[in-house]
Formats: sequence, C-alpha cells, structure tokens
Amino acid sequence: MIGEIKNKDLPAPTNTKGYDVEIHLTHGTTKKVVAGEDAQTSIVSPKITRTIHYQGLSSKIPKDEVQTACFDSKVTQTIDAVTGTILSESDPQWFKVGSDVDKAELESIRPPEIEGYTASLLQVPTLEVNHASQNIEVNVTYTPHPSEVKIIYRDIDVNATSGAQVFKQDIIKGHVDETFDNQLSLQKEKEALEKKGYEWVHSDEQTGVYTPNVQTRYVDFKHKVLTTPDYQTKDVTQTIHYQTESGIKAAPDNLQVFHFTNGAAIDQVTKAVIKNNWSKVQTSKEVKSPLFEGYTPETEQIKAQNYNNESKNQSFIVKYSANSQKLVVQFIDVRGLPLEDYKEGKNLSSFELKKVGKSDETYDNTHEINERLQLLKDKGYQLIEQDAGGQKGKFDHDDSKTQIYHVYLKLKKTEKPIAQSNIPTPPTTRENKPMLPRTGEQLNHQLEQIGFIILMGIGLLLGFKKGRARGVDDKKRDKFKSSK
Repeated sequence: MIGEIKNKDLPAPTNTKGYDVEIHLTHGTTKKVVAGEDAQTSIVSPKITRTIHYQGLSSKIPKDEVQTACFDSKVTQTIDAVTGTILSESDPQWFKVGSDVDKAELESIRPPEIEGYTASLLQVPTLEVNHASQNIEVNVTYTPHPSEVKIIYRDIDVNATSGAQVFKQDIIKGHVDETFDNQLSLQKEKEALEKKGYEWVHSDEQTGVYTPNVQTRYVDFKHKVLTTPDYQTKDVTQTIHYQTESGIKAAPDNLQVFHFTNGAAIDQVTKAVIKNNWSKVQTSKEVKSPLFEGYTPETEQIKAQNYNNESKNQSFIVKYSANSQKLVVQFIDVRGLPLEDYKEGKNLSSFELKKVGKSDETYDNTHEINERLQLLKDKGYQLIEQDAGGQKGKFDHDDSKTQIYHVYLKLKKTEKPIAQSNIPTPPTTRENKPMLPRTGEQLNHQLEQIGFIILMGIGLLLGFKKGRARGVDDKKRDKFKSSK
C-alpha cells in the first residue's frame, strides 16, 4: 500500500526541462492478534489437571475426582501490507480461559466421608496453577476401622431359667469390609452343647463382611426332651364296704384298683419334668349292692365313677337297714303225746307270746314266758321242756317266716280241775299290749279238765302199765333233747 504523495514534498523545477524523480517505495506492515493455535507455529492450549485418586477396600470408595484449569494464548502477527505475508509473530501471551491473566485457582476439596473408614487427607488444599504447571496426582487412601461380630449362644427354651438366656458369647474381630467365617467354631460349639442336653434350633448367618457397626449373630438352642415310660406310677382304689347300722359286715368288700402310669417328658438339661402324660381316665364298674337276708341296702348300686391320676382312694359305705321280723312263743299242751309228736300238741293260743323286732336285734322273753308259765302252773300245768332260743336270742334274717318257739307242757296228774272262773287273766306283754281274748280257750280248758279227771280214773286202773309207759317216754324225751 502506497501512501499519498503531496506536491509540496517535491522540490520546485529549476528549468523547463524539469527533473527526474526516482521514488523508492517500501511495503507497509500491519499488526494482527491471533489465538496461539492459529499462529504459524500452532501453540496448543494446555489443560492443567489435578486428579484426586480415592483408594481403599470398600466398594463405597468414590471414583477419582479431576480438577481442570484451561489456558489459552494470543500471538501478535506483523503482516506485510502489500503481500499479506506474516512477517513475524510475538511470543504468546497466556491467560486462563475466560479471564485475562495467566493463572487459575483449583479449589480445595474435602474427601467424602465413608462410614467405617478414615481418609488419609481430611482436605485437598487450594492450588494455583498457570499454563506452564504440571498435571498433579493426589492419592487419598481410606483405612477401614476395626470391627467385630458378637456370636451369642442363647437358650430360648420355654423352660430356660430366664427366657432367652445367654450362656456363652464369642467375639470375632476384623476390619470393615473384610470377610469373616465362624462356621467351624459354631460346629464345635454345637457338639459340646448337645452333650449337655441341648438341641440346636437356629443360627444367624455365620459368614459375612465386617461392617462399621458391631454385628450380633445369634445361635439358638432349646432343651432336648425325652419321654420316659413309667416315669411314675400310681394306684387308685375304690372300696365299697357293706355293713348294717349296728356294724355287722353284710358282704365282703368290693375292691377295684386302677393303675395309672406317667410317661413324663424330661428336660435333658435341667432334668425336670416339663410335661406329665398320665394314662387316661378310667371308669369303675357299676356295682349292685349284694343281697343280705333280713336287711335292705340304702342304695341299690354304686354307680360308675371316673378316676384319674389325681384321684384319691375312694371309699363307699353301703348301709343295710334291718328288716322287721316276727317272733312267736307258743305254749303247747302235749298231754298223752309221745315226744316225737309234741309239736302236734294243742296250742294254748291265749297264752301265745308275739313280738316284732328287727333282724339281729336281741330279745329277752324270759319275763313274759315265766309269767305265762306261772299262770299255767296255777292251772295245773307242768313244764316239760321248751325250744332253745325262745327266751333269749336275736331275731333272724328270714323275712318270709315267723320265728316260732315252743314251750311244751302237760297237766299234772294230781291236780284237780280248776274252775274256769278261777283262771287268772294272762298278763299284758312287755309292750303293755293285752293278750288275745281267752273266751274260747277257757271253754276248751274246762273240757280238758273233765277229760283229765276221766283219765285219772283210768290211770288208777292201769297204774302198773302206765308206769312202764312213763319210763319209755322219759327215754324218748332224752333222745329228743339230744337230737335237738
């Protein structure tokens, strides 16, 4: 590019020829600022980095963190104004991208906190760099904390002394994120406790990784229980006694025995009985009250009863009430009858003694019989003999029959007939009851007296023969008594 030339700058001509002017021209230059990478020798724009490497065992360790400062440069070019050729370039002028100074500040960084670890640097400091700085590597190492796992052996049996009782505790140690394995120790402990009566129930996982917090792994056992047949036995009896109100044994006792066994469940640790398993309830047989002649039981039967191992021996008493019994003492006139036919004699019914009592109740008719005998003696009778038991004894048990006893008499030969009007009235019974009416009997007795007088006359005529007959009767009487 040629600049303007003005006349005033040329010398004035001295003649008409004028003069020659030789003009020398030079190229002008221009200045141009370009980015360094656009310069003739391309200048790379550097990126200065600071890389923070986080190192450790945990998968929680963060990825590397990179800080970057980017720089750029400017170059001033001198350019031929005619040819446009770059004549020269200045040294680059550096500056941080986005600013006009050759420096950058990398901020400080606080490494992230990881539970269970301690970082080797609590903070990466602020750093100033420029385009000429070197890339920087920073290592932050995380160190795991010590950790432990508690292995707690528990007795969770319902019969344990205090619920889930801890009877042993092991502690295994390591560091966070390291692995642990307690399986071998657990197996040995199982074997030892089983010998003491324990049974393994459950255990938490015995392998794993140590964590920042203390871990607890439980191993639970219960008590072995064995059933022991016939651990206990017990007999329960039911006895029924049969007796009268007066204490007489009415029948042999009825005895039933019930045998119970307890197949108990025994705790093999404490040896205690934790469950009873007694045999089932047993039922007795229904027992009818046996017959006892002359008595009536207060109950016809003892109903079936249920018994178990907790029952006590049971005793029943069946009382028997005595039935009413009748007794009659008859006064028999046996005149002229041989001994063996005494019972065929005439019953002096007006003198008959009747009594009512209870089975096995004692009676004493001595007074009443003697009174009647005295009256009959006064009438001319003499006592021959009387059945045993008529005076004193007990009422029998035969409800269907009346007890009959005989008093045998005959008129004395020397006695005169007694006038009917002189026959005394029989006394009352002990119960103050009047005897039966004598009207018919009195008439009979008068006839008997007349007959007796006639017989006395005949007897005088046949005295010798009669004497022999009396001797025979005495022998027969002795024979009768001995047979009775």
